[in-house]
Amino acid sequence: MAVADKGTIRFWLQRRHPNWTGDQRNYDFGTKHPQGLLLQAVKHADRTIEIVLDGLDRRPLRLREPIPQCDVRGLHVGITWTPTEVVLYLNGKPRQTLTRSASQGGETDPANVPVIG
Repeated sequence: MAVADKGTIRFWLQRRHPNWTGDQRNYDFGTKHPQGLLLQAVKHADRTIEIVLDGLDRRPLRLREPIPQCDVRGLHVGITWTPTEVVLYLNGKPRQTLTRSASQGGETDPANVPVIG
């Protein structure tokens, strides 16, 4: 399945443990395949969420940001893309934007700096 030039993915992340967003545990939410992409979500012990998105560019994109305050529904994640950029939203607010030209190089750290290696 070919990936569209423009698109949006939205989903909720939730665990049974009520304080999962603020604890120091790792949680793997598994892998999904929306709209021809491969998407993986992982919560790290440092209270960040990492989204790995594969299928837009030559190499997977890794978006990692601190988890904002969440309500009982959990963390709402949104990802939009156009031919020129990818935007990560957490609880409705844009948290990280990558230009597609920068994403061609692969991964980025939370400061949006390409990772070499």
